[in-house]
Amino acid sequence: MLHIPSSQFRTVAPARPAATASKPSTFAAWRNLWRSAPREVRNDVLALAAAAPVLLTAFAVLWTMVPA
Repeated sequence: MLHIPSSQFRTVAPARPAATASKPSTFAAWRNLWRSAPREVRNDVLALAAAAPVLLTAFAVLWTMVPA
């Protein structure tokens, strides 16, 4: 039987990358996205957010009024 020294199979572990700053929080990421969005997109998002409760309420009222 052929004996192969274990030193032949040693591998050099790759160096770990330097520690980087932690990832931004979800809130910070959304804030950065919001700040980078064009003004028209921000206005549309605000209008949709303001209109959503009204639309959902109207849908719920119509849903209850429709006969089964």
